[in-house]
Amino acid sequence: MESKAIEETEIASRLFGESGNRVKEHLSLAWLYEEFVNKYYNLNDYKKSGKYAEISGDEYIEAGKQSGESFKGTSLTKGYTLKGRAEIRTLEIKTPFYKDLFKRIWNRNSHEIEKFMEVIDCIMDASRCYEKAAEASPKDNKLCNACSISMSCLSEMLDYMLAVIKQEKTPQLEDKLKNWNEKLAIAKSAYMSIVKENSLSNLFVN
Repeated sequence: MESKAIEETEIASRLFGESGNRVKEHLSLAWLYEEFVNKYYNLNDYKKSGKYAEISGDEYIEAGKQSGESFKGTSLTKGYTLKGRAEIRTLEIKTPFYKDLFKRIWNRNSHEIEKFMEVIDCIMDASRCYEKAAEASPKDNKLCNACSISMSCLSEMLDYMLAVIKQEKTPQLEDKLKNWNEKLAIAKSAYMSIVKENSLSNLFVN
């Protein structure tokens, strides 16, 4: 069923391209793969959802590059948001990986350190995607800004934590803690305004 849908949409996409409609050439695939993103997310298959989010995001971004100014920002925002989700959803999040993780890193397990650094890099990559989404958005995108800020802070915190565990020299944390507090206050304010606008629970902010 899924492979059939992909095959048929690829044919439609190719026909749009041949007729000179480069935007629909990419949007047709973006829409299809976004359906799979939501389908597998609802089935709690985050890895597969993330895989399709990456593909859909690339197609939205390409559509944005081919479109006029009126649609460009919307399409690029959608694309970079999906790519940010892809980074997070394809992370290694199963319990066995995190069980006694810091104890293993403390014992200088190079494989565990490498895996942990991959997690840090993925979170930072997601932050950059959300930052690009916010920059491309035709309006002030509070959610993308807040996601970018909070993920950037989380990545930096994990990086500092790893340095401490490895007993490397780290700069004094006072200034960094102040910087994180200021950034996260901005993110929290953005989340709070979204909660009020959409009647969401404060659990969302927490």
